[in-house]
Amino acid sequence: MRRWTAPVIIAATISHAFGQDVRFLHVTAANGLSDNSITALLQDRDGFLWIGTGNGLNRYDGHHTWTWRQPAGTEATQVTGIIQGRDGRIHACFSEHAVATFSSSGQLQRVDQPASTNVQFTCLYDLNDTTLLVGGRQTPLSFLDKRTGRFSYWPLHGPIRPENAGTSAPDSVNDWCHYIAHAGPGRFAVGFLLGFRQFLVDSASGTLLGNTFTLHAPDQTITNVLLQGNQLAGAGWQPRIHVHEPGSPGRDKVLSVPDECTSLADAGGGQLWAGTRSMGLLRIDLHNGHALQYRHLRYERQSLSDDRVQALLSDREGRLWIGTRNGLNVYDPARNRMAIAPIRPPELPDLQANSTVLLPENRLAVCTTEGLFIRQGTGPFLQVGLRGPGGPLQINTIAPYGKQFLVGAEEGIFLWTGQGNKAEPLRKHWRARALDEEETERPLPPLFQVRSIILDTLGGRPLVILGVLGYGLAIIDPAQGTLWNCLNDPRKPQTLGSNLVRILARTTDGTIWAGTQDGLYRWEGRGQPDPDRFSAFRHGTGPQDLPGSDVQALLPGPSGTLWIGTRNGGLAQWDGRNMHRMHCPRPAGSSISGLLSDARGRIWCAVDNGFEVYDPGDRTWSLVASPFAQALDPGPSAASITTGGTMAFVAGNNLVQFDPLWMPVRDPVPPPYLTGLWTDGDNAADRLAEGRLKLASDQQVLKIMVSALALSPPGGLKFTVQLQGIDQEPLPSEADGSLTYASLPPGTWPLWARTVSTDGRSSAPVLIATITKAAPVWQQPWFYLLVALAAGGTAYGLTRLRYRQRLQLQAVRNRIASDLHDEVGSSLSSITLGSQLARKLDDGENAQVAELLARIGDTSSASLRSISDIVWAIDPRNDEGEALVQRMRRITRDLLESKGIDVGYDIGPRVDDLKLPMNTRKEIVLIFKEAVHNTSKYSRASTVQVCMHRRKGKLAISVKDDGMGFDPALHPDGHGLGSMKQRAAAIGAELTLASAPGLGTLVGLEVQLHKVRH
Repeated sequence: MRRWTAPVIIAATISHAFGQDVRFLHVTAANGLSDNSITALLQDRDGFLWIGTGNGLNRYDGHHTWTWRQPAGTEATQVTGIIQGRDGRIHACFSEHAVATFSSSGQLQRVDQPASTNVQFTCLYDLNDTTLLVGGRQTPLSFLDKRTGRFSYWPLHGPIRPENAGTSAPDSVNDWCHYIAHAGPGRFAVGFLLGFRQFLVDSASGTLLGNTFTLHAPDQTITNVLLQGNQLAGAGWQPRIHVHEPGSPGRDKVLSVPDECTSLADAGGGQLWAGTRSMGLLRIDLHNGHALQYRHLRYERQSLSDDRVQALLSDREGRLWIGTRNGLNVYDPARNRMAIAPIRPPELPDLQANSTVLLPENRLAVCTTEGLFIRQGTGPFLQVGLRGPGGPLQINTIAPYGKQFLVGAEEGIFLWTGQGNKAEPLRKHWRARALDEEETERPLPPLFQVRSIILDTLGGRPLVILGVLGYGLAIIDPAQGTLWNCLNDPRKPQTLGSNLVRILARTTDGTIWAGTQDGLYRWEGRGQPDPDRFSAFRHGTGPQDLPGSDVQALLPGPSGTLWIGTRNGGLAQWDGRNMHRMHCPRPAGSSISGLLSDARGRIWCAVDNGFEVYDPGDRTWSLVASPFAQALDPGPSAASITTGGTMAFVAGNNLVQFDPLWMPVRDPVPPPYLTGLWTDGDNAADRLAEGRLKLASDQQVLKIMVSALALSPPGGLKFTVQLQGIDQEPLPSEADGSLTYASLPPGTWPLWARTVSTDGRSSAPVLIATITKAAPVWQQPWFYLLVALAAGGTAYGLTRLRYRQRLQLQAVRNRIASDLHDEVGSSLSSITLGSQLARKLDDGENAQVAELLARIGDTSSASLRSISDIVWAIDPRNDEGEALVQRMRRITRDLLESKGIDVGYDIGPRVDDLKLPMNTRKEIVLIFKEAVHNTSKYSRASTVQVCMHRRKGKLAISVKDDGMGFDPALHPDGHGLGSMKQRAAAIGAELTLASAPGLGTLVGLEVQLHKVRH
């Protein structure tokens, strides 16, 4: 056991970590926190982060934040302490004399407040299964019974245990409990303001075991304590940190620091994190007192968000969470593998970097619009503002050229010795000629906007090939002083399709490629008399086409292969024979500004927010975010391979370097979990029993919210949800993890969810709930049975009713037919016989009497025949079609055949099966009888044809004679036509008449059977 026998005071050596190797991601109110002033932190046993603020409590899973403000209608807002009890519940104390208790899943269970309001709670400690120890101002220590919610109070002396507590707070006390902290097995430490008391306490008995620290003037207060190994570290209102081994008789080891320390956390390896009141974050080596200081830097977006640190937490995964008055910061050492070196001061405008080039002697050159920035080894960058004859140069690229350097600039191609800031044009005058031809007299365009340089040889002669933005491909023979420009010529399809050459590349087979705004071009004219010959590859869908025509990056691969990065098209590869496209699952991968390859053969594509890394082996993509991605910078620029296979890129005014073999960090995709359920806007989470939710039939809208626990990196996860049996495939959730279903059909539907990582990987599907929706009453099986029974009963009742009605109607019809036949018929028959007898008895002297008697006889005979027809129609035995045909045959026999007129019949099939109601049958018979009567009386016909057919829901009847005919226009109402039309209209039938003098007459009747009412 290590002992200190005398105070050891070490003044910490502070190193300011500007351009620091520690970068912080920020979580603020913009991410859902209830407030930016962070006051307390806890990671619970499930891994969730509980964040206390000046305006409420938050539960954070790295993706979503759940917030509680003023729980249960109290005035409580400022959280001062958070702990998790041994039963798993979360307890949070508020300065406004309240303690809130939550379930481990985040459900508020109760809020307890003491009777006295003269207390401000400051800290919490889980004393035992039944009791919480609560520190505060005015009333230093309170005991809260977890079962009853009752408070009792330590009397400021004696054991710190509930049995020694009073039910009333001590009077006239102005003491302050600063902390209650675990101090090793069976012990806790507690510190007070008055008397500068620091006690070690036995947890079981409450016995005071002695002082926690050895304090001496001016060390008067310790406000926070951390158990680190077997030592306690304490800091407070003075700029010192005390380190003491509990139970040791030795004196404290004291470290002098530059500011009051507000919070402490374990940094591992004998180091300590310390948050300060106004000077940021310190990482202190407890052995030698050396400290690194991390502060808020106005021009570094991933520096500490504020210099006032109020809470610290080292979580179980090794991340450090820093609560400041301006948001929560997180530092993840596992992801902090990018070294950042400032190129120039951060307060200056961001550099526009065009390329980074590794020069001899381990020098790295950054080519920018403001000249060169050159770094020797790991030293600082030095700016070299190169100047040409016309002034400063905006440098795009640089290439070694013998013992000198070629400088490609916006102003042209220059030669630089490597010393000083003067650069001379590579040659002042060039002769225009082909490589294997005599000189030509054509004028030379100016050389400027040189973007790419390749050194080549041809026939033993060194050549310089330039990619020039606006002037195509320039081939220079410096020794001969000749230049050839390969330019677009619309008359020659084999020339460059675009003069906007951005980048050149030479593959391992010696082929030169030019990337332009209008496609990729392979130089076919190398060594030819006419070098202006190219093969074109442009945007299209064919095997030789690119996914996008705007080529921004080229990377030669082995065996003559070439990787191509395009804008808005993504990545492609030329394998020597065909073009292949590689689809990135994220939109950021569609625009590639740079390409690099690591030792594993992975292709690093510079995109807006970092690098999309493509592995040709398994055809997978991974995302490596830029350390400045949160700041919405345009992403890495001027990416290159540097010493030892490391990669470098420029972001703002910084150079970022990293070893690609250590990256990317592929975290397991966390499983999703259900965080919220709402039905028709009401919270239904409380109704979820054993993962099942039952919905009533009238509940229409179901809203689901899912999340996943992934504290590093914060955010970036997406989710899919699928109701099995309804969704054919998983549906993407909204950005907050929610998905809404409207008009959910009845049934039982398993609800599955997946988490999708930032690099497109998915978790295994998780059954997060089973939703059962009741069918409406009219869809229940018993309802169908009831309806069937009711329908059957109703049908039976209606059938019986209709049967009774038919019986009653039949009885009426029978009675009417009997009365007509027996009484009216008998009377008419008597009149007819009487008139005939009277004519026989008449002596013939009175002609008027004879005429009158004849008229009476004719009228009574006609009436008798009409009544016979009516009686026939009423008789239900004549409802069948067969009876109708027989009646019509009888009418033609009586009126036509009796006069020697031949009658032919054409009766179609299914007529005999026809059923016609009484009124329809009567009208048909009377219309037919009138037509036959007219034929008998007026036509002078020798033959008559009667037709009756049933077709397509119609009954067609016609009477056609070969008589003398007539002109219907001269007799519009003659021959009973008016009455026949009225009868036809009464049954919804159509009557036709066709006749002409000498051509006979046709009377037709067409009855719509579906209009016939039974």
